[in-house]
Amino acid sequence: MFKSGILYSKRSGFFAYWQALREKLLGHKNRIVNEVCDTMSQEQIKYKQISAKVVGSNVVVFRLEDETMVKVYVDIARVGVAVDRKNPDGTPIYRFDLAQRLEVQTKDKTFFAPAPPVPTKSTDNKKGDQAYTT
Repeated sequence: MFKSGILYSKRSGFFAYWQALREKLLGHKNRIVNEVCDTMSQEQIKYKQISAKVVGSNVVVFRLEDETMVKVYVDIARVGVAVDRKNPDGTPIYRFDLAQRLEVQTKDKTFFAPAPPVPTKSTDNKKGDQAYTT
């Protein structure tokens, strides 16, 4: 997502922490769901969509060694519970679709973005010449 050298250099530790946090939030049931989904990859499971609300904050903020701030926003885009199946231990099977967003703020507050296209000195206005016809 970001092409910052800072994020890539910290990626292994950051994402390992993120995965551990995700598993802690979702609990042991997520492992069971993943195992069940791996073994039933050919089958389709019907889910009933249920609602979810944020308890606490959906933002986790990290301060890196070089004073860079990394904010991770997490939302549940969609969650469902299996209609006709349960885990072997009798607990429900859940399906989570997460929406994740990263925001990186460097210490000197600089960033890079693509340069806008430079207009050519051509007198042709090809877009202007194209008209909508009915």
